[in-house]
Amino acid sequence: GSRRLGYIRTEVMETTQPDLDLGTATSISGAALGQALIGTRQSLLEFLMAMLNVRMGYWCINPRWVRRVQREAKTASCWHRFKRLISRHYFGPALFFRELLGMTSSSSAHVHLTDGGHIEDLGLHELLQRRCKFIVLSDATSEDSGPRQYFFNRLATALRLARTTQGIHVALDLTKLQCDPETGYTQRHYTVGVIHYPARPEVGLEKQYGYLLLVKLCMTGLERLVDVGNVRANNARFPNDPTSNQFFHEAQFEAYRALGHHVMASICVDARRYLPRVEQMESTDDTCLSEDPQRDLTVDLIHSRNTVMSRWFSALLLCCREDGDRVLGTSVDIRRSRTTHQAKVS
Repeated sequence: GSRRLGYIRTEVMETTQPDLDLGTATSISGAALGQALIGTRQSLLEFLMAMLNVRMGYWCINPRWVRRVQREAKTASCWHRFKRLISRHYFGPALFFRELLGMTSSSSAHVHLTDGGHIEDLGLHELLQRRCKFIVLSDATSEDSGPRQYFFNRLATALRLARTTQGIHVALDLTKLQCDPETGYTQRHYTVGVIHYPARPEVGLEKQYGYLLLVKLCMTGLERLVDVGNVRANNARFPNDPTSNQFFHEAQFEAYRALGHHVMASICVDARRYLPRVEQMESTDDTCLSEDPQRDLTVDLIHSRNTVMSRWFSALLLCCREDGDRVLGTSVDIRRSRTTHQAKVS
């Protein structure tokens, strides 16, 4: 289900629509072409796409309708039960004509599901709406700008959508993830940003911080994987092949798998290297670091919640901070300049 349609238990949905299993859900998530594209709701376009069978969506029973059927099951007449039985097995032509005319609605008995990429490809917007404390985001999208330029278009779309619809601001320093124009290598595989969740008094939510670990599928030149280097030497787009390339051979599959394993292993190495310092900072309450707001932020994260996830993010945030990342924007320089100016005046 969803916030708009409500939620029901998985076993209830499986009983109501037996063909909706894990494989079907995976296929729906890849339905990258459909009439319900955001910003292109045009009747003529929807009609032509349906007539030419250029569609990859899936008609699913509305969870809201399932709950209503459950409530009315005991009092429904035999005629209503017969109508529901017929509609369950013979609704295909009717739904096709509704799709043909663009009559998709969230209030009908069936809803039309397509890929969430029609809104944004990374799935980040939904996590931000839920105000998650820690988010691990893997960006393996193909870069339209070319193999040696990262513009982070999908990430920018997700962050812009979160800011305009929810007022959520995410501060990220992507300097170390930019490609060198000559070699095509980046300085690091990841970066850690800070999420600023605004207060929402109408629902009892206070202003709070969250943390985003952005993992970019890229190469730094330190992989030391011969087969991965061989694939890159023969394919300039690796590891950012476009979606249109649907014919990967075995070497490409293995190269992507090996590179992904190396990326996560390198992140874990950095985290383990800084964990002793995090544990040392946990044992002290020395937070008198007002001259460096980013250090204050790291200390606040360390002391906020003594969990494995908070320690892991604290170590990576500390690593990124010492590597030169700035996640507080110009306010860092302003506060530092004010502190310096006040010290000179005094």
